[in-house]
Amino acid sequence: MTNQDVGAIEALLKRLPYRIKRAKALKLRVNAGEVLNEGDIDFLKRVFTDTEATRTVLERNPNYHKLAGQMADLYLHITTVALENERKE
Repeated sequence: MTNQDVGAIEALLKRLPYRIKRAKALKLRVNAGEVLNEGDIDFLKRVFTDTEATRTVLERNPNYHKLAGQMADLYLHITTVALENERKE
């Protein structure tokens, strides 16, 4: 693992508790039939931008594959259900 990888992973892990809390709250809301608001969409955009920027770092460090996959599954669920909710309106 390079020093650059360490810095990137540390930054991701520092944001992780907030992101998990926010994502769980979003999951509850979309599962209840709500749609995403602008703040929610901005949050997801930041997550996806960060993910793309650190994708190669995560690929080089297999210890984080499972965690990254679980977070990706959570965000996929949120966006899929939110889109279904939008279509219902």
